[in-house]
Order: sequence, then C-alpha cells, then structure tokens
Amino acid sequence: LFAVAGVPLGPLRVFGKAGAIYWDSDGRVGRLDSFSDDGFDWGLGAGLEMEIGSIAVRGEVEHFDVLDGSLMVSGGVTLTF
Repeated sequence: LFAVAGVPLGPLRVFGKAGAIYWDSDGRVGRLDSFSDDGFDWGLGAGLEMEIGSIAVRGEVEHFDVLDGSLMVSGGVTLTF
C-alpha cells in the first residue's frame, strides 16, 4: 500500500511515494538446506512520468527495507480513457 504525490511540470510529472509492503520468501540451498522468511517493511520511491495525450510513460526507483535494503527500478505505460 503506497501513497503517491506529484508535481506537474508541463507534460512531465515528478512524483514521490511512501508506503509499506508485505513480503514472503522461500528458498533452498543444495538438497538439504532450505529457508523461509516473511515480513512487513517500509518502502520509499520517486519517479518521473511523461504524458502524451491519453498515454503516459513512467519510470521509477523504489527502495524497500527488506533484508537490509532492496532497490527496484521499473518502467511502465498507462492509458487513460
């Protein structure tokens, strides 16, 4: 769950986001060693979105406090109708 706030700069919009995530991880190392962990952690992010008509292209970076910090970079396209 994240809250997002942004500032429009013409066709561009700069935004920030803050929220929390629940994660669950299971894995195995070799044949006998397995692990399982889960948790609730905070996350922060920032990005840039460019609107062209009803299409918007966005890129963002998010930091999650999972296992001493994880960084995710993502991109997306939205269509408003």
